[in-house]
Amino acid sequence: MLQASSDIEEADVFGEMEDALDSLIFRWNTCLQNNPELCLSGLEGIRRIGEQGMEFIKNFEQSIREANAG
Repeated sequence: MLQASSDIEEADVFGEMEDALDSLIFRWNTCLQNNPELCLSGLEGIRRIGEQGMEFIKNFEQSIREANAG
């Protein structure tokens, strides 16, 4: 579902996004469980990656607010 289509339902889009989130959580858990030393030695890298994700969400929310305002 990489392209917009008038045949796609809202529930399909949310399902795709939820699946992506589930995959992210599973992959992060797998990486950290299989490499526990990263929890200590790689904390800054983990934090940086997490902050990139949070920044994406903030930017998305801001763009929605701007679109609704104008």
